[in-house]
Amino acid sequence: MDNEDNLAEIKTIYTKILALLSIKQEEVTFENFLLHSELLEATLINRGVDISLLSYANIFLLTYYFIGCELKKRGILTEFEFDRIKKQKFNELEIDYHPPPSPTAVNEEHKKNFCDLFDKLVDQSKKQTKTPSCIGVVR
Repeated sequence: MDNEDNLAEIKTIYTKILALLSIKQEEVTFENFLLHSELLEATLINRGVDISLLSYANIFLLTYYFIGCELKKRGILTEFEFDRIKKQKFNELEIDYHPPPSPTAVNEEHKKNFCDLFDKLVDQSKKQTKTPSCIGVVR
């Protein structure tokens, strides 16, 4: 029963991540997602993260960033190309331009890169899981 619960939870994460990334199930099958999840687990262990101490939120974000990064590398994820050239057609005239950055964006390019966000979250998770928590009283 525990294995079935884990599989159901993984399937829920799979569905949520596909929805957030605007990806269809045909583009990333559940079996492919499981393979990427195993790769993510191996990557985290190799980088020194104690995965048994991660919260659901950490696991979800790590998976989201990792899958986003991998799909972006493979060219499957194109919805989040923030530096692409936009095209507008006005009657017979076609204009290509880079969209101007929004005034509220601070370091926008860096914020939207799944791979950078994944690396930062892995480093943060490593610190959180490797730094022992001390509870005590000092006299």
